[in-house]
Amino acid sequence: MTSFSFDFPENQLPFGLMRWEPVPGAEPNDFRCVAATPVAGKLLGVSVEGLTDQRLRSLFPDAAGNLAGDWQRVWQENSTSRLDLFYHHPQETTGHWLELTAARSDTHLIVTLYDVSDRIASLHTIQDKLETTTQQQQRQHAYQRALLDGAINGIVSHNAIRNAEGKIVDFGFLSLNKAAESLIGRTINELAGHTMLELFPRNRELGLYDMYVQVVETGIANRTEVYYQGDGLDFWIAVSAVKQGDGFVVTFVDVTEARQTRQRLEFMVQQLRRSNDYLQQFAYVASHDLQEPLRKIHAFGDVLQKQFGPMLGEAGSDLIHRMQKASGRMQALVRDLLAYSRLNTQPKAAVAVDLNMLFAEILNDLELAIQEKQARVQVAPLPSVAGSLTQLTQLFVNLLSNALKFHKPDQPPQVTITGKVITGKDLPELKALNPRQRYGCVQVSDEGIGFDEQYSERVFQMFQRLHGVTKYPGTGVGLALCKRIIENHGGWITVRSQPDRGTTFTVYLPVEMNDDLLF
Repeated sequence: MTSFSFDFPENQLPFGLMRWEPVPGAEPNDFRCVAATPVAGKLLGVSVEGLTDQRLRSLFPDAAGNLAGDWQRVWQENSTSRLDLFYHHPQETTGHWLELTAARSDTHLIVTLYDVSDRIASLHTIQDKLETTTQQQQRQHAYQRALLDGAINGIVSHNAIRNAEGKIVDFGFLSLNKAAESLIGRTINELAGHTMLELFPRNRELGLYDMYVQVVETGIANRTEVYYQGDGLDFWIAVSAVKQGDGFVVTFVDVTEARQTRQRLEFMVQQLRRSNDYLQQFAYVASHDLQEPLRKIHAFGDVLQKQFGPMLGEAGSDLIHRMQKASGRMQALVRDLLAYSRLNTQPKAAVAVDLNMLFAEILNDLELAIQEKQARVQVAPLPSVAGSLTQLTQLFVNLLSNALKFHKPDQPPQVTITGKVITGKDLPELKALNPRQRYGCVQVSDEGIGFDEQYSERVFQMFQRLHGVTKYPGTGVGLALCKRIIENHGGWITVRSQPDRGTTFTVYLPVEMNDDLLF
C-alpha cells in the first residue's frame, strides 16, 4: 500500500484521502483500495499497510451495498457524491460519524474522509454564542435529524427498561432514521409506546436481545449477521450495537443480496467439486478400462501380422497396419487425457525451478528427435520461477515438441527460446497478472508453418487441431494441457503467429515462492 505524496507532512491534513478502483467482474459491484493517507487509516482504525487491497465490502460491511451502488453511479456518470455513515472498528467500543465524499479522477475514485463529530462540535461552539438555548436545541435536533436521515445505514436508538431489581427486561424506542423506517416498515409514531420484545419478539429467538443486553451492561460494542424472518420482516441483516447512556444505538443494513451472492458462489463451488469428482472417475476409467483393451488390440494385431501375415496378403496386412496405427493414436489420446485430468490430483508445494537446467534436461531428452530433423535450437539465459518441476517440464516439452513438429517441409526447424523478468504492471492488457507480482517471461519461437491468428484462442481448447492428423500427428490435447498447467501456477500464456512466418508462444510464470500455491 502506498500513500499519497504531498509537499508537506501528510499528518497535517485535516482529512483522510483514499484512492479506489472498481473490481472487474465483481458481482455485486465492489471497489478495491489502492492507496491511502495515514489520516485515512487513523479514521478507520487501520494502518495504511493494513488497507492493502481492502475491498469496499470488507472495510464497510454494514454499508457496502449502498456505498457500492452510489460509487458505481459516480464512476459511470463521472459525478460526485457525499454520504454520511456511522463507523466503528470491530475492536472499538465506540464509533464516530464519517463524511465520505467521492469523485472520479480518470481511472480511480478519490474519496475524502472527514470526522463529522469534530465539525459538529465546532459548529455548536459558534451556535452557543449566537442563539438562545431553545434555538440551539432546535437547530441541534434538526442537524442531527438531517445527519441521521442522510445516513445510508438504518439507525435506531433504544433505552433500557429495568425492573425493580435493576435488571433489563426490555428496550424502548427513542428514535430512528429514514433508512431504518424503510427497512423495518414502521415510523417512530407507530413504535412509540411499544417495546422491542412486544413488536419484534424474534430478537430474543435470534439471540439479538441477549447481545443488546450485554452491550448495555458491559459497554463493549458487538456486531452480528442474522436471517430475520418474522414480525413482518424477511431479510438477512448485518447488525452493530454500541452503548449510549442507559441504552444503545443499533445500526443495521440489508445484506440479503450479498448473502444470495455468497450462496450462489457456494453452489458453484459444489458444482465444481462434483465436476472434479467426475473427472477423477474418468481418469480411473481411462487408466484401466480403456487402456487394457487397446493394449490387447495392439498385441493381437502383432500376432496376426507375424503368424498369419503371408496368408492375409498385401491387402490384409495393410488393414492390420491401419488398425495398429489407429489403436496407437487412441492410446496416445488416452495418455494425454489422463495427464490432463491428473494435474491437480497430487498437490505439492511450489519449488524454485531453474529454467536453464530444466531446458538442458529437455534438450537432452529430445536429442534424437532434434538430430533426426536436423533442427537448430538456441536457448538464451532464462530466469528461475516458482512452480511444480514435473508440470513445468510437461509444459515446455509440449511447446518445444510443437515447434519441432510444425516446421516447413523444405526447411529444418529453427527454434529460439528467450526469457526475462517483468512485473505484472508492465503488461496492463493482461488483467490476469498481479501488478505487484514479478513474472518470468519465456518465449518459444519457431520459423515454421504458423497459422492464422484468428485461431489463437482455439488452439488452447481440447481436441482442437488446425492441421490433418496424417500430416502432423497428435491428439489435440497438448496445448490445452499447457494452458491448464500455466493457470495452476497463476500465470498466463499468449500466442502470436502468421501463416508461413512462424509462431511465438509467450509464457508468464510467477518468480516468487508462494506457500499457498499448490499443484
